[in-house]
Amino acid sequence: MTGKDEWETGPDAAASIGEPPARVEARVLLLYGQFAEIVTPHHPTDDPLRVPAAELAQQLGIEAEALPGRRFTATIVDDQVRDAELIG
Repeated sequence: MTGKDEWETGPDAAASIGEPPARVEARVLLLYGQFAEIVTPHHPTDDPLRVPAAELAQQLGIEAEALPGRRFTATIVDDQVRDAELIG
């Protein structure tokens, strides 16, 4: 067996193939300059996720000034919000 074959069939072979990220419910806590601070199940109010407000607003189809307090669902990948959709 070659080194490549061992890697492909070894116990860590699937380690690089993870589950797709789950959608989470999030809320925009506040705007801080050009950023929106986001609260998620993994980002509490004392350590929110900070993302570009304009990009989040564009995904949600609203103005950046309307972000604070808005609830949405999204996938969070490497501290980036993807596929955001407003709730309600």
